[in-house]
This record gives sequence, C-alpha cells and structure tokens, in this order.
Amino acid sequence: MKTIKLKIMNEFDCAEELRLFNSIVRFSYNRFKEGLKEKEVRACCKVFSGNSWFVQCAIKEGKAVYERFKQEKVVFGGRSNLNKYLKNKITKEEYKQRRLAPITIQGEACKSGNRLFNFKLDEERLELKLSRNDHREIRLPKLRGNLKKEFSLLQELIEQKKATVTVKFNSEYIWLTYDESLLDLNKYRDLKENRVLGIDLNPNYIGLSVIEFNSKDEFKVLFKKVYDLTGLNVTSKKSSADAASKYLTNKRHFELIEVCYEISRLMDYWKCKKLALEDLSMKSSDKGNGPWYNRMCNNVWNRDLVVNKLKMLGAVHGFEVVQVNPAYSSFVGNLAWRRLFNTRHGSFFS
Repeated sequence: MKTIKLKIMNEFDCAEELRLFNSIVRFSYNRFKEGLKEKEVRACCKVFSGNSWFVQCAIKEGKAVYERFKQEKVVFGGRSNLNKYLKNKITKEEYKQRRLAPITIQGEACKSGNRLFNFKLDEERLELKLSRNDHREIRLPKLRGNLKKEFSLLQELIEQKKATVTVKFNSEYIWLTYDESLLDLNKYRDLKENRVLGIDLNPNYIGLSVIEFNSKDEFKVLFKKVYDLTGLNVTSKKSSADAASKYLTNKRHFELIEVCYEISRLMDYWKCKKLALEDLSMKSSDKGNGPWYNRMCNNVWNRDLVVNKLKMLGAVHGFEVVQVNPAYSSFVGNLAWRRLFNTRHGSFFS
C-alpha cells in the first residue's frame, strides 16, 4: 500500500466533522475496552447523528486503536500534549484542538474507490459527499511528473471500480492510500508492433479498422466497425429542446465513454500496439451546411472527451496513442497512405 500526503489548496472547513469523528472514536474505544462486540458498539453509536458510513468508519477506527493498544492505557492526543496542558503551557482550547486526529474514511472498490468521495484526480480535485445536499470540494496542489501520471492511472481504475482508496483528512491536509501494485496489473500483454487500430471521428459516426502490416509494408484488414451516434445528436429543430436537456447530455457522455472502453478492449483482443487518432484542431466556425449542422459540430460533438479518454486508457493499459493527419486514420487512409505515413511521421514498426 502507498500513502500520499497532499496539502489542501482551497478553504476547507471540517471542524464539526473532526469533532464528531473523534468523539465517536473515543466512545467506540471505551465500549470495546468494556468487552462489547462491534455489532453492539454500532447499536450504541446510534446516538450520534450524521452519515452512516462516516459513523461506521469512526467505529472501525476506534476498534483499530483498541486492537493495537489492548495492554496499554491510551491517551488520545498523546501524553506530551496532555502534559503541556496540565502544566498550563497550552490553553484548554489548544489542547482540545491538538488531540483531534484526522478523519479516516475507508475505501471500497465497488463504490468507485470510496463511497464518500467523488474522485477527479486527473483534474487535481476531490469532492466530499456528507449528504445529498452537502458536497464540499477539495483542491489538490499542482501535480507533476510521475505522481501526475500515477494519479491518472488511479483515476481510470477508480472509474472501472477496480481500485480502493482510503482517504484521511483534516482542514489542512489529505492523505490518499491505495494499492500501487494495481497500476501495473492492467497492462495489455504481447501487443504487436505491426498492428494498428485507426479511428475516424465525426459527430455522427466513429469508424475504426484494424490493419496488420508485414516487413514489406504489405497489409491486410483484420477487422472494421462503425459506431452510429446519430441518435445522440441534434439533427432537427424539433429535437433541439431535448438535446439541450441534462438527460441527453449525460447519455451522450456515457455512451461515448462506453465506446472508448470497447475500443480499448479491441486493442487487447487484436493485440494492437498503436491506436491512430486524427490530429484535429477544432474551432467554432460556419461549416456551410446550416445552423443545425454548425451546432452539432461546434457545441454537441464531444470529440475532446473521446480523445482524452482513449489517451488515458492507453496510459493505463500500455498501448500507444498516436495523433496523425486525418487522412491517415480513416479506413481509406489506413490503406492508401500507409507508406506516406512511414515517410513523414516515422514507421509504426519499432
């Protein structure tokens, strides 16, 4: 297991939650010391209000303290802190504040890493969910180098419900604990350098083909497929009101992510080492085919979502995402412009 400590960059108030969590920990510890079982302690803790999983995690923390120090007398906050208070070196308020341990919320893979948090590690933020209406953002510092890459991989595993993240926090710092070995277990094996999956993107369709080349630059098409997205896009004035709704936007987002996951599985099934994407710089403009076509291309098309998701999946599973001239990534481009791609952009072969 690996633990990363990070400073919270935004103003984050959790004073009341810290007080409540520590109260439950101390209460639970004393009940365990009296010989009660965990089920009985949970029944006793019904006197505490708040999120049920929050309370359960505090009980588990109290049990962990009891199990660790069965034969010793526990002084919450430490003996040094208590001695300073008894010698009037710190005030009563300072003593109470110093004895507060960070809140620890245990993770669950089936709950997208942790049931009390929404993780957006690739955006350097988290969201604490204490209730349906009480959501609090936690901003992380700017991540660099290996940690940024590692958090991107972890975020993908969280979304696939394959990673557990235990979160410990107070008003100043946050600790993330996860199994770093999981970041290597999802690499695709035995990928072939001479196999390429090319993707042709447009608002209504995603076309792909799997091409295999030999050392003489001769090719054969192994597989091809088209995803029809027309039902998710605006094609007429009548449907514009529905398209603007949050429901359709969320559905479009979900379906595109699912397409990305299927493309990733195809990379593994066909053992493709490289995925070729169009290198497009899309700007809002008049396409010359009417306002509804302009809206579909300029506002509705989630091209960046698809590209960024495929890049993240490539980082997780170990295949390479290459952005090339649009002519080279389509069905025809894979076949007709293979030799030109080798000349201008370097061969697919290592």
